[in-house]
Amino acid sequence: MKNHYLNVEEAQVSVILGKNGYIWIYYNPAAAETDKEADMIESLMRGEHHELNLKEAVAIPKEVKIGMARVRNVIVILDRLNLPIYDYSINKALELTKDLKSAFDILTDKSVAEGIEKEIISYIFENFTP
Repeated sequence: MKNHYLNVEEAQVSVILGKNGYIWIYYNPAAAETDKEADMIESLMRGEHHELNLKEAVAIPKEVKIGMARVRNVIVILDRLNLPIYDYSINKALELTKDLKSAFDILTDKSVAEGIEKEIISYIFENFTP
């Protein structure tokens, strides 16, 4: 497997964790079952030509953009804390930060980062240690 595709807890947001270290965060309309857009994006991801123009076909809703920012900020915090970046850690961190007013509070509030670190380390010890 060259990449690790995952859908995160954030609505219509997906993440690709590349083996090369790159991370792609993208709008996944397939989660909302909009067939025309989902078909176009799936075709483009496979490298195939699609008759729809990407700029005209995909309008990303504001709440999805905010969700993408939340996912990005959670990944940044996980990296800063030297925690593993996997589906469980991303989803756990999103769960812990869902009540914040702003997606940017994830980066600016030190208590949020400490809470994420504590919860993910305890999760790792509970589930991945012999």
